[in-house]
Amino acid sequence: MQPIKTARSLLFGAALASLFTALAAEAAPRKKPEAARAANAGAHGSTVTFDRGVTLAHWTSFLFEGRTYGDPQWFAEGDVAWIAAQGLDHVQILVGGDQVTDGQGQLDAQRMLVLDRAIGWCERAGLGVVLSVQRFPPFEPDAKLSEAEREQAVLDQRARFWEALARHFAPRGEHVRFATNSDPERIARDITQLNAYNRRAFEAIRAASPRRFVYLSAFDGPRLAGLWLPASDHRVAIETTLPAETALDVFAEQHGLPKPIPLVGFPGTIPDLRPILGDKHWASAHSGARVDAALVEQELRRIAAWRDAAAPGIEMRLAFWRYFTGWPLKPAALQDQASIENYGRALARAGRQHHIGWTIYDYNSGGRIRVNGEPLPMLRGLLGS
Repeated sequence: MQPIKTARSLLFGAALASLFTALAAEAAPRKKPEAARAANAGAHGSTVTFDRGVTLAHWTSFLFEGRTYGDPQWFAEGDVAWIAAQGLDHVQILVGGDQVTDGQGQLDAQRMLVLDRAIGWCERAGLGVVLSVQRFPPFEPDAKLSEAEREQAVLDQRARFWEALARHFAPRGEHVRFATNSDPERIARDITQLNAYNRRAFEAIRAASPRRFVYLSAFDGPRLAGLWLPASDHRVAIETTLPAETALDVFAEQHGLPKPIPLVGFPGTIPDLRPILGDKHWASAHSGARVDAALVEQELRRIAAWRDAAAPGIEMRLAFWRYFTGWPLKPAALQDQASIENYGRALARAGRQHHIGWTIYDYNSGGRIRVNGEPLPMLRGLLGS
């Protein structure tokens, strides 16, 4: 559930053409969220939906602990079949620009074959694919430029990378979507910078693939206000996440905290964590808080309320949240499987209630959903609700 936090960069870039305007001022009425999803899924005869999916991390980006690009032991066609058999409908693949480009920043044809094959596997299994950039190709702007000019150069380079990706995948159909970034904290320190990036990425994608469906990355729930969206475009959706460092995060991340804490159930009450973690740790602030289905519904209701006020009818998806199981897997993380299932069930029910889709992080690392071919309790709860 808690998004990865990284260094922040970028500044405001050039505006798009005048046909793109602020949503609050000029956006045309949109369909209701469920109607928008149905219309998008039915476009050009497509039956693919994007309501419940899983993220594939550390396969073509951020290759930790000596992992190799496109490792078939990490992910292969058999994994796609397993994902489809569970009842999931899409896979979000995190793409590293540093992994798919050559020394000149151009797409590497051989490395792109890995993504092409994965998309083919998913298409044959009836799954949608969301390609999300996690890292960009290495780039160092001229040191003689001013700070604003350097940041503009970075923005331009990222737009060029998106245009190249969009051109490569332009022949692909409705089952392939793009998401502008896997972690907006990495590319923007405020909504102005995030809007600048999203606009440039969106413009670049549509220049090469005019009808490609795009998720615009947003900060977490409480910071959705002011997000830019193109007017009257029903092939755009919002990708956000649950707020970080909340009481729900204490439950979901309890096995990743700096020190072991008494087991927190769901539903349950967080014990006093101050003697264990200290007064200044974020989790300690939630000592005594109740975590239950009502709290989950409250969080999603807040997100849906913003959507309904600012962008009524737009499709929305929650990504980059998890129940932390550890890497390698920590047996203690699975000792209260009933509580984990309850949490997954609560998220799925609240998502349906407020017409918000989800993509759980992730397939087989720190928030894994399977072990030895069997679904773990988080996935059982999400799909058994």
